[in-house]
Amino acid sequence: MRVLLIGPLPKPWGGVAVHVQRLLERLLEEGVRVRFWDERLLRGRWAERAVLAPEPLVHYHGHSWGARARLAWASLLGKGVIFTVHSLRKPPPERLRRRWEFRLMLERGVFIATATHVAQKLKGLGAKRVFEVSSYIRPKSFPPPHRTVKKFAEEHSPLVLTVAHNLRPGTRQRDFYGVLDALDAAEKL
Repeated sequence: MRVLLIGPLPKPWGGVAVHVQRLLERLLEEGVRVRFWDERLLRGRWAERAVLAPEPLVHYHGHSWGARARLAWASLLGKGVIFTVHSLRKPPPERLRRRWEFRLMLERGVFIATATHVAQKLKGLGAKRVFEVSSYIRPKSFPPPHRTVKKFAEEHSPLVLTVAHNLRPGTRQRDFYGVLDALDAAEKL
């Protein structure tokens, strides 16, 4: 089995990057031959190069609808194309929805949705093969916390942790990646 795996790796240490890193490690442990492309470093017509890559399976973890549509061309060459969709914050642009490649992607791609609401949105777009699979992959071991985190935890009690991710001041961003739930929980505490 040979796979071209495309997605981000830490840093930053975010959910998708952690998932991709653990998936890569797990695939290698199982003897799968994996070539990895860090999506954050890719430039130019990388999706077209991926379509022509020698691996019979392409597995994409990015958020770009355009890249997904271009990668779907690989299915015409007999390759398997898997899209793990971690979130659907941005719907596909209308101009892309009218393109043949977009319909090809929905018809021939395999979509792994990491949550029920993501699976429902993909099916609503017309995706034919949607599977819901949790994105959590348990690590073999948990590394020790960074020294500054360890020091902070030792000096404070009780300790409540949360994270606000991808906040952009001055935007009308509505999805705060869990921060509103964390604020509600803090209020109840």
